[in-house]
Formats: sequence, C-alpha cells, structure tokens
Amino acid sequence: MLRRSARHSRFDRDDFNPEACRALPYPPPAYTGDEAQALKRVLEAVDRVVAATPRSIVDTAATLALPEWAALGAAARHALTVMSVRGRLPE
Repeated sequence: MLRRSARHSRFDRDDFNPEACRALPYPPPAYTGDEAQALKRVLEAVDRVVAATPRSIVDTAATLALPEWAALGAAARHALTVMSVRGRLPE
C-alpha cells in the first residue's frame, strides 16, 4: 500500500526504496564489493530523487531535468556497467 508523505514527493521513499532493501549488506558471493557499492549508489540516488521531486508535478520535462534525475541515470548506468563485468549469474 502506498502512503502519502508531506515531506517527500507524492509517495514516501519507502514505497519505492524500502528501508529493508537499503539495509541489505549485499554479501559475497552474490555481489562483489564493486557491485554492492554501485547498488548502494543507486539507492542513495533514488532517495535524492524522491526528496527533490515536487509533490505535484506540473511540468514533467522540468522535473526530469532536475540534477537529481540525471544523477540517478548516471548511477544506474554505472551499476549496469559494473554488473555487466561478471554477466548473468547461473540459475
């Protein structure tokens, strides 16, 4: 269930970035140290996006032009690059 938050944008950051996920240690061998750090940076970027995004988005283009959104994209691209080094894990 999504909760409204007066401090953040339309929804609370825990709706999309739960505290339990932010607290995961990302232990080896599931993730390398570099992969864990890259994932942590993505989660931190999500928190900054939530804090910076207006509660009511009037101008989508202007909102997506916020530096926090660009930083999220950069963090996600970096994480993809880092995660691609090992490639897919065996099932």
